Amino acid sequence: MSIPEPSAIGIDLGTTNCCVAVFRNGRCEAVPSGNGSTTIPSYVAFEDDHCVVGQEAKDNAFGHPKGTIFAVKRILGHRYSEVEDGVRLSQRWPFALTADENGFAAVRLPDDCGMTKVIWKPEEVSGELLKHLKELAQDFLGCPVQRAVITVPASFTEHQRRCTLAAGIMAGLEVVGIVNEPTAAAIAYGLQTPAGENEKTRIILVCDFGGGTIDVSIISAVGRSTFQVLGTSGNMHLGGEDFDDCLVEELLLRWEELHGPGIRQSPAAMTRLRKQAQQVKHTLATGTEENAGVVLASLFGGVDFRTTVSRTTFEKVCGHLFQQALEPIETAMRLTNMRKQDLSHIVLVGGSSRMRVFRDMVADYFPDQRIFKDIHPDEAIAIGAGLMAQNAGELTVADVIALDLGTEVWGGGMTVILPRFSKVPSSAEKVFTTTVDFQTRISVMVYEGTDPVAKNNRFWGRLLMTGIQPALAGFPKIAVTYEYDHFGILKVSAKDLATDSTVETSINLNVPNGS
Repeated sequence: MSIPEPSAIGIDLGTTNCCVAVFRNGRCEAVPSGNGSTTIPSYVAFEDDHCVVGQEAKDNAFGHPKGTIFAVKRILGHRYSEVEDGVRLSQRWPFALTADENGFAAVRLPDDCGMTKVIWKPEEVSGELLKHLKELAQDFLGCPVQRAVITVPASFTEHQRRCTLAAGIMAGLEVVGIVNEPTAAAIAYGLQTPAGENEKTRIILVCDFGGGTIDVSIISAVGRSTFQVLGTSGNMHLGGEDFDDCLVEELLLRWEELHGPGIRQSPAAMTRLRKQAQQVKHTLATGTEENAGVVLASLFGGVDFRTTVSRTTFEKVCGHLFQQALEPIETAMRLTNMRKQDLSHIVLVGGSSRMRVFRDMVADYFPDQRIFKDIHPDEAIAIGAGLMAQNAGELTVADVIALDLGTEVWGGGMTVILPRFSKVPSSAEKVFTTTVDFQTRISVMVYEGTDPVAKNNRFWGRLLMTGIQPALAGFPKIAVTYEYDHFGILKVSAKDLATDSTVETSINLNVPNGS
């Protein structure tokens, strides 16, 4: 029996770590890096007009914190004003953030890093990560790789999906699919289907709790090949990085109580504190130890720092985050009208899903449902994407739109054209009319979100139609159509039903809000 040549790879482009999977010898497997780990830190370090990626870049952070970028997925597709006014990441990261030419968040490298290019968009940084993952896969397989399926959070907006697609193209990849992370995990779960149960339908809840986001999807799975997403929920601002931040703040308060202020202005000291906080989290969140020691020689101003963090302290300072982590599960159950007894399995993936407190909370919420453990939380998403890349014709995957897509109407309300949880791909049409006598043009303002007031949702662009035949208000009929494809790309068209005149566009999402 001949083994098919690998034609595509699956990539989990994570906030904290990445993973790439390939199909080889009849099975899909995660690719190990040089140190044997199948996960690669999502770090990119810039210096002397070149960059390094992964563990080498993470190790570089201590010597060059301002030129070492991590967790860039958290600002991908966000406007700079959103990052500063909401998440305020620039107060927590050692590297600088700025606005690009279109008002979106970008990274600004220090002038002394030796780079000709100092403003880097998140998709450009992600492109370097993807390029590295592509090279790992090629070295592992011993042959060129061009095609890839890349995963994204289920709650990613259309623009964030476009940015991910752009990053793949920058890496020299032909992106043949953008798939939601919980859906990819469900495909990996399907591999565990026992023989003889290929026709059995199971309802599973997949929770992907990663470094930057938590996503929940409720999915109907039939055997190993058919997957229908019933609904999703998530929090784009909750992940393992936030637990790190809480521990960093706890350590800072202890330092300042002993030695006073000043340390927060030292990128090198803050970088060392963050690494120590991550180690404390791993020890207390997933291990059996009750205490984690912190020893940092000459942390700041030549002064050593020694302290101990107890499990009780960890759970106290991060307690509000654990509570927030349960909310997307509750929301997904409510939005899909799902009863707990309807679920066959609970599937937990993502590095943060390993935390014992979180697992205990999920087990308490679903006392009669089994938490499925026969799946690797770090590799499942990449493996699911790899299976989808290799066997796209043999899999039936019906994903859904995470948020309502609509347009602003007279009075400022939002009329939904494509409701959330519509199957992907999907299209819908609604007919509108004029509000002013002899109006000859209309503007279709495209919004994404669930608020009934348009301006409270995310504005992504507009489509202008001119040349409408003059008539009294209410007489012209304009059919507006939204088409949403497998990549999460939205095409908007408007047709004057009196003249058959049509205009259409793929919304230009690189236009800042209000322009």
